[in-house]
Amino acid sequence: LPDPVPDWFSVGIHPWDYQLLQHQKDSLLAEMTLLASHPNCLAIGECGLDANLPVSQTEQIKWLIPQLEL
Repeated sequence: LPDPVPDWFSVGIHPWDYQLLQHQKDSLLAEMTLLASHPNCLAIGECGLDANLPVSQTEQIKWLIPQLEL
């Protein structure tokens, strides 16, 4: 984990970034899992679905579900 760790933080991938980060998905989700386990992590976000993106909802869901599972 980064040192020093901020007092409080959230971790997540915004829907706008899903397509740009597709090639890093497994490593990013592993890092998010590690960060989410830190006691100063208050939330998972900002994540979700965005109907106004040129990325399909199906592709967005592939990122959303693992974040909801955290």
